[in-house]
Amino acid sequence: MNHRIVNKISLGSSQFNIQIELIPSNDREAQIIQKVESISASEEEKQLIDDYLSFCLGDKYSVVKFNWQKGKIFEMKIFKN
Repeated sequence: MNHRIVNKISLGSSQFNIQIELIPSNDREAQIIQKVESISASEEEKQLIDDYLSFCLGDKYSVVKFNWQKGKIFEMKIFKN
């Protein structure tokens, strides 16, 4: 799975609302993203998305809060390290 930053809005004090588009590498990842949005994902599938968003955006970000998901787009409040 890969991602791209769609939008980033500064909230001050090194905090941002950031929108990330997840780019699945295969059909399984695409199905998991859809399942998470429709609230039908298993705990393991939810954890896969959560782990990716928490740990794969790079060392310079820490996730403070997940705001919403629409399709492959996730919005989060982050802290820039």
